[in-house]
Amino acid sequence: MPWGIIVTFRGQCATWARVAFVAGVGRSGLAAQSSPPIQFTDVTPKAHPGSPDLLYHNDGNGSFTHCDAGGENLPTRRQKSFGGRGRLRQPRLPDIFVAKDGLYAYLYHNEHNGTFEEVGLPAGMAVAGDAQIMAAMCISLGDYDNDGWLDLYISDFQKSSDHLWYNGGKGFFDDVSGPAGITVPTREELSFGGGFFDYDNDGWLELLIANGHVYPEVEQAMPDVHYKQLNTLFHNDGNGKFVETSKKAGSGLQTAPGPWSRVG
Repeated sequence: MPWGIIVTFRGQCATWARVAFVAGVGRSGLAAQSSPPIQFTDVTPKAHPGSPDLLYHNDGNGSFTHCDAGGENLPTRRQKSFGGRGRLRQPRLPDIFVAKDGLYAYLYHNEHNGTFEEVGLPAGMAVAGDAQIMAAMCISLGDYDNDGWLDLYISDFQKSSDHLWYNGGKGFFDDVSGPAGITVPTREELSFGGGFFDYDNDGWLELLIANGHVYPEVEQAMPDVHYKQLNTLFHNDGNGKFVETSKKAGSGLQTAPGPWSRVG
């Protein structure tokens, strides 16, 4: 009998191959009868302790000092994080956004006094537009509509489309993934890394996404899901919408790369 695997997605559901039935997970079966017993390891993000987010002050002399800039308001949930800084809610001092894998995302608003306040939920950025917690793989900040305010892109796991937030400078963000045109093209890919850049020098930021699954054995459990996946390129039409142009962008985007080429 061939071995199988358990593949988890977003730490919430699982797909079982043959070994699930042979091993009798959670009941008497091969797992209990074999010698030594078959062991299964929880590999979901929540199974790993991670580390709290840290902030360091630049002392201006070539050194940094760790500081707690939020006091009691600074969340310290331990989990994999991806962060970025930029002027997100006001025009002068930078704020901090931290995306999480399987937890609420955090937006730290700069209070202008050396401290930050976490405002992810009221700003509309703690969860996706459908109120689902994200499995954030990476983030990218960029002003894709040229209005002077940084917008936000977050890549997500397969079957969970990527996310684009519009920043109108009013203190909150709107999830415009659907209207912008990235929801459907990214649903069937595991978007591991991505970022804004103007590839055709027309003054509008495009979006390049590096795709690829995290589990090399995924095809054994789900034949329609591939470990190597094609990267995705979106052209910015300058009207708030993106159009996928991967097939028109040349041979470089027509070959499924290995995990070494990811940019996240």
